[in-house]
Amino acid sequence: MNWTESDEKQLQDLKEKLSSAPVLSLPDLKKEFDLFVNTEKGIAYGVLTQEWGGYRKPVAFLSKLLDPVARGWPACLQAVAAAAILIEEAQKLTLQGKIKIHTPHDLKTILSQRAQKWLTDSRILKYEIILINTDNLELTTPKSLNPAQFLSGEPTKEIEHHCLELIDMQTKVREDLEDTPLPYGRVLFTDGSPRVVEGKRTSGYSVIEGEKMEVLEKGKLPSNWSAQCCEIYALKRGLDLLKDDRGTIYTDSRYAFGIVHTFGKIWEGRGYLNSKGKDLIHTELIKSVLKSLQKPVEIAVDHIKGHQKGKYARDKGKPVS
Repeated sequence: MNWTESDEKQLQDLKEKLSSAPVLSLPDLKKEFDLFVNTEKGIAYGVLTQEWGGYRKPVAFLSKLLDPVARGWPACLQAVAAAAILIEEAQKLTLQGKIKIHTPHDLKTILSQRAQKWLTDSRILKYEIILINTDNLELTTPKSLNPAQFLSGEPTKEIEHHCLELIDMQTKVREDLEDTPLPYGRVLFTDGSPRVVEGKRTSGYSVIEGEKMEVLEKGKLPSNWSAQCCEIYALKRGLDLLKDDRGTIYTDSRYAFGIVHTFGKIWEGRGYLNSKGKDLIHTELIKSVLKSLQKPVEIAVDHIKGHQKGKYARDKGKPVS
């Protein structure tokens, strides 16, 4: 191997670059700040800059690990959490100065149209206060490259995208799945639960059809199954009974509803691991209900309140099954 003077010079230059800190400028509180935000693998990255001689000079490089719940969300929803926590960090330097947020995600639209499926009311309120109701804050969605994307390596994703379509694509197991009743087709109710009868724990499920409340199927389940397991299995059997047919299934289980509409596709893509990288508790049942979801020709799975009197109309709630 020939080691030349040129090689030696390049090595020394590399050592110098690796050992020197990035040049950061002091914040000028009289000027507006620009905060560029990006997320990658559950980490929020940000670059806080200010205009200086026609260029943007970096004031701070920010990074923050999202909490385990937020790390399980689709990328566009993660961007909402990332922007909120990085704004709080940036405000320690800006001292309530005006900040313009640059992100490739439409944060306002996401909060107003998709957040309800994923976020608790308290989270939505928190993010709205930080991102929408702060006077000295402006949200922008530029088409240019975002410098925060380079903090985690070379950008590999397209910058331009439609957030709502991307969230739906990442979360829907089948594109035509509806969360409101179909105007036609069969109507099924599914229910499952464990209970204690004469001191013994038993578990079961039932599938009921139509206004007449005809029992299509019912049965016992392993006594050690939790309420969640029973509800998932009941929904799976309802989907099986609608094979090659059209219809709406009502369930009072938010967990089962969430599997088919929200979390199932994410878990499937992760290899059925949770946001902490651990195996899901009900993996085989979840796989089976996602498989059964493909059997109907057209299907809607709707959530209603359980154990209420009345017909199956949505405003009357779900009868005891």
